[in-house]
This record gives sequence, C-alpha cells and structure tokens, in this order.
Amino acid sequence: MRYSYAAFALLTVAACRTVEPPPPPAPPIGRSPAAPTPVAATPTPTAAPSASPPASPSPAPEAVNFEASVKPLLARTCTPCHVPGGRMYERMPFDRPEVVFAHKDGVLRRLKNPDDRQLLERWLAQAKS
Repeated sequence: MRYSYAAFALLTVAACRTVEPPPPPAPPIGRSPAAPTPVAATPTPTAAPSASPPASPSPAPEAVNFEASVKPLLARTCTPCHVPGGRMYERMPFDRPEVVFAHKDGVLRRLKNPDDRQLLERWLAQAKS
C-alpha cells in the first residue's frame, strides 16, 4: 500500500505541474515566418537528352591593364636593364606602354614563361584594337 500512495503523490505532482510547449523553431535567414517549409520530393527520372545543348558563347577574356599587370611583369623579368636606373632605360623604358608596344617582337622573344607571354600577347592584342 505504501507504493500506491507514493505513486499517487508522484502522479498528482506531475499532473499539477504546468508544462509549456517548446517555442517554435526560428525561421531560416531570408525567409518569412509565414512561408511553408519545403518538403523534399522524390526526384522523378528524366529522359536523357537526344542532342547536346547549344554551345554557349565563351566569355570574353578579361581586359589586361598595363599598369596593374604588364608593368609589374616587365619589372620582374626585365630588371635591371629596362627599369629606372638601368643601363637600357634611357633607350627603351619598359614602364611606358608605347615603348613596349613598339618593341613587342623583341620583348615577346625574351619572355620564356608561357603565362607571361600569354599575358603580354593579350595586352598587345587589346592595345592594337
């Protein structure tokens, strides 16, 4: 009998205690609280395309700026001769774009790194047009 009184007391205390429901979860950032949460749907199989999609035009290459790209490249590769204070600076200053453009074949011939050559070729093509 002792157990029945203890069980009754526990049930009474548990029943009298008020329990608040947990707060609703916060909506994800960028969503309004009234927007329903999307339900994951079972993906449906799609038919394989019979022909390849049309080719999209390739993006135009980014413009090359002499001051930001070419001048530092030439300073790195043509130092110490064609930079201020160098022995060839007076005759061919490579910090002036018109001088580099006028001597483009010689400059390209001396650039051994393919990435450097490509950068200079892009700038030359852009400067020509």
